[in-house]
Amino acid sequence: MPSRVVTATNVDIALTPSGALVAAAVRNTKHKPVSITIDNLDGGADHTIEVWDSFTPDVSNLVAVPVYTKVRRYRINLIMGDLIVLERGDLEGVECLGNLSILADAVDALCLITVGYETV
Repeated sequence: MPSRVVTATNVDIALTPSGALVAAAVRNTKHKPVSITIDNLDGGADHTIEVWDSFTPDVSNLVAVPVYTKVRRYRINLIMGDLIVLERGDLEGVECLGNLSILADAVDALCLITVGYETV
């Protein structure tokens, strides 16, 4: 299972496809987060952490000119000094059709987010 550690960032994914990019889109697959550890023990504030999916769909009979799409798939709040571990059961049903990204409400280099995911 690949995993990636990112720091809390609030880069608007409307402007970039990533926020904090964990896994890039792979055609005809989806990314499923199976574990997320959010370490805000040394963080400077309370945070809201979100899992975002961003992609451009293919052309279809109903959509001749597809547009870049972003969908929030999961959201959790945590307080300063907290450590939260989400496991497979907590993330049941969360899957990203495109880029798997993490977005926070504020930049915090001391809030570390480790995401383990499967590509299926």
